[in-house]
Amino acid sequence: MNTPKVSVCVVTYNHACYIRDCLMSVLAQSEDVSLEILVGDDLSDDETAQIIQVLVDKYSKKIRYFRHTERKGPSGNYQFLIRQARGEYIAHLDGDDYWLPGKLRAQTQLLDQ
Repeated sequence: MNTPKVSVCVVTYNHACYIRDCLMSVLAQSEDVSLEILVGDDLSDDETAQIIQVLVDKYSKKIRYFRHTERKGPSGNYQFLIRQARGEYIAHLDGDDYWLPGKLRAQTQLLDQ
């Protein structure tokens, strides 16, 4: 596998209402920047896991999903994802947020300069 330019670390816990939009906004960035998406689910007890799994099944080459067996908390979850990252750069996104088009392209261009 080629090394992605950006590893996007998405931390989530009970974000069923938001996680699909969140991940789709990151997937849309892949047209501009080579990326991998690392999703750390901190043992959600709503529909978050099912929603993520549907997207993993469809975008398995882009999304790496980690469903923890014990809660790590926001910081522990993020630190775990950073250790899994393979990209040149690391970006953080909470599972209840999303990105506008062109965000990663603009940031990576600036960092490359």
